[in-house]
Amino acid sequence: MEINKLLEKKLKEAKATGSDIDSQPDLSSEIWEPGYPQLRALGVVKEVPEGSTSLIIPVPGKLTPGTSFGTSDVTFVGMTYNTITLGNPVGVNLGWTREYIEDAPWDAVAPQLKEAGRALEQKLFEDILSTIDNAGVSNTFTLSGTITWANFVEGISKLAEDDYECDIVICHPSEYAELLQLDQFVNAAYMGSSEPISSGVLRTTLGVTIVSSSVCTDGKMYFIDSDKALAVAQRRDKKAEEYSYPDQNLYGVVVSSRYGIKVILEKAIAIGTK
Repeated sequence: MEINKLLEKKLKEAKATGSDIDSQPDLSSEIWEPGYPQLRALGVVKEVPEGSTSLIIPVPGKLTPGTSFGTSDVTFVGMTYNTITLGNPVGVNLGWTREYIEDAPWDAVAPQLKEAGRALEQKLFEDILSTIDNAGVSNTFTLSGTITWANFVEGISKLAEDDYECDIVICHPSEYAELLQLDQFVNAAYMGSSEPISSGVLRTTLGVTIVSSSVCTDGKMYFIDSDKALAVAQRRDKKAEEYSYPDQNLYGVVVSSRYGIKVILEKAIAIGTK
């Protein structure tokens, strides 16, 4: 039995009840949506070319302009690079019996496929934070026992001291809740609706996106210039491979991804800790 064909059949049956019938359903999109919104907010993933196991990231050096342009002032400024090497594939295994696949409605199977994608993206997010923690970031400061508005502003200003712009703050839900109780923070934020509360992604009028996740250590906040701080090289995006063990009545798919993570400019990161 080909598990993919059975799943495609169930997906087509489900879609046949609506107006949009897809003759060739894309199981990959079913697996990877809706994913992990915290990771999408960070937006640092770069695709690795097919056949390559690493990605080279150019790192521009800071230049100092002057007013004299004689031959003695001519210098060669070389570009430096960071190479991000892909790690081993990371994946989850979904298994069902033949009877379950044939008899269960699509709405019983689909949530498991979606959960596979969410779990992988959360693992990637967790590895990003681990990479930052192990990068030797020197731009650190102490948070109050209960987060204050001054803590939030200090984290942003820590990056500004080196001319970087903080656009992402990552914190644990407990710090997220403390921020939401600050009058100054709420007054500076554009809430719009309850959606930011439920998704754990709140964009503020200070130009900073607050990303809340239980993956983050309680008592720690990361202030990041996402354009310059780090990069994620990824392959095997939306990779689903079927398998079957007929003698054991076990069928399923392995959902996997492969990536590498590296901090590019550690001065573009500040970490506050209680």
